[in-house]
Amino acid sequence: MWSIFNFRRELIKKFLKKNYEIYVIAGDDNYNKQLIKIGCKTKVLNFNGRKFNIISEFLLFIKIILTFKKIKPDYVINFTIKPIIISGLVCRILKIKYISVITGMGKIFTNNKNRSLLGEILYKLTNLK
Repeated sequence: MWSIFNFRRELIKKFLKKNYEIYVIAGDDNYNKQLIKIGCKTKVLNFNGRKFNIISEFLLFIKIILTFKKIKPDYVINFTIKPIIISGLVCRILKIKYISVITGMGKIFTNNKNRSLLGEILYKLTNLK
């Protein structure tokens, strides 16, 4: 939530001024309370960006589906590679409009050792438009 608070706070404030309801779904840290203070609702889901475990990723996928079904977002903005892929797939399945904010290529594309063909395919699939 640190990253969202520090780099997306002004965007969030603009949406809040227009009376949008803003949910921030991210890992827990000390910035959860800061986001609530400016008017966001938060949901803690841990996106472990450094490791890949098929079981934990599938469970995260299910948690995101349940979360989105509960809050019924009109739009979703995804940041960082794992939420872009997993949340993007959920949005495609649930037919929710979404935007992926890509700030760099990430290890999937730049580090041959960690390159993942499946990750690359999913990344492209979730960002077709």
